[in-house]
Amino acid sequence: MSSHPARIGPALAIAVLVGFGAGCRTVHEVKIDAISDAGKPLGQLCRLELRPGPTADEPLLRRVAAHVEHALALNGIGIAPVGTKPDVVIQVEAGVGPAQRKFVYEATVEPQYRVGRKDRKMIQVHEKYLRVSAREPHPAGHAPGPEIWSVNVGVEDESPALAPYLPALTAALIDHIGDHASEEKVVRIPENHAKRAVGMVPGT
Repeated sequence: MSSHPARIGPALAIAVLVGFGAGCRTVHEVKIDAISDAGKPLGQLCRLELRPGPTADEPLLRRVAAHVEHALALNGIGIAPVGTKPDVVIQVEAGVGPAQRKFVYEATVEPQYRVGRKDRKMIQVHEKYLRVSAREPHPAGHAPGPEIWSVNVGVEDESPALAPYLPALTAALIDHIGDHASEEKVVRIPENHAKRAVGMVPGT
């Protein structure tokens, strides 16, 4: 089974504003890449290993750990107590990628001619991501073994901040741990749904 941290790339979709009733709500378009070995269990106890990505500082990493632990718990995976051998070692990388240029299109309408038109403009976007990989544990002093499952989730827009996107990324992670897909997919997650999904996470 191959690992795939590089498959989430610059094609990630942009979070959009969707009209809802009298106001607006944010809907995040989250790209998801998930694989798993169907012949192996997800694991019930894990050891968490955080790997800071670009721009991730210590307080932010603690928030990331809390969100990932929440997603794992909802999938029946807890943190192994000290002195207990874990079923899996879960490696987590979180961060914000470098700015990239991207074309976006705004649909407009010419009232006089009633003709649809698309206006193109260039923007600078950043990828916000969580990459979570579960591997078989090895004895002390050895690197973790083969990958059992992994989930990569990401959102791309103009913001360079990861923290505001943790609820949406975590909501996607909750629903796709243990999934296996032949290709990436994009799911639309409303901000209010994401906040409900992580409502029990400290500091959310």
